[in-house]
Amino acid sequence: MISRNRSKLFEKIINYSKLTIMYHGYSQIDNSWGKTDTNVNLPLLYNKLYFIESGEGTEVMPTGKVNLKKNHAYLFPLKTKYNYFTDSYIRHFFIHFNFSLYNFLDIFDLYKLKTYEIKYDFNKAFKILSKYDNNNIIDKLYIKSFLIQILLKFVDKNIKIDVKKFSFLEKYKDIIDYINNNLGNDLTLEKIAEQALLTPAYLSYSFKHDLGINIKQYINDKIVEKAANLLITTSKKVKEISRELHFSDEFYFSKFFKKYTFSSPGKYRKNHD
Repeated sequence: MISRNRSKLFEKIINYSKLTIMYHGYSQIDNSWGKTDTNVNLPLLYNKLYFIESGEGTEVMPTGKVNLKKNHAYLFPLKTKYNYFTDSYIRHFFIHFNFSLYNFLDIFDLYKLKTYEIKYDFNKAFKILSKYDNNNIIDKLYIKSFLIQILLKFVDKNIKIDVKKFSFLEKYKDIIDYINNNLGNDLTLEKIAEQALLTPAYLSYSFKHDLGINIKQYINDKIVEKAANLLITTSKKVKEISRELHFSDEFYFSKFFKKYTFSSPGKYRKNHD
């Protein structure tokens, strides 16, 4: 039987989790896959889910190789460093998504994967996923419900959750919300500290001590994530995205983006067409 405290913890995880589909589609990949991609061997900025229709390929990660096969689904979590290739071709339906808690911690930081691969009939998945319409709220709810059911098949549900880490997320919820709602290159520690009624020095120390990441680094990571999302999911020009994220000019934004992704904004967008 689940304890009352543990049950409340699970309820909070459900209430404060957010599943966002960034990019999805059906594609056929030939044997040039991975050979010209400038993002190879870099950490993923999002979670990837594949449903393989036919063909075969390989994803290489620090933990070893994962062979992509027909009628299987594959999950590659955020921050995974990877490489990939195929000697022939792959037809697949893919989904790039974020599944975060308090807009900070990815769900797979709490629940580790027990496998990267499950057997799943492609036609069954495609019948559901091909109907996804960003402008239809019922479709969005239905697809997200389907995805959560799929994701549960990958995770180790018996793993112990770091309750202390989760409590820190609750502590910093308002600060994290403020950062995400005011995200831009002009967002400073001083502005955040003033909003939180804390001194900059104390906020900087406590954020790093409790959450394990420098607050400036967190802001930069979120800027890169938002920029990547805008490049993939919109037709906005690089100049427009630069302005939206409060960079002084397009050149500085491109330099910033390349520092973290080793790819210019234009090449990054092209690689995700």
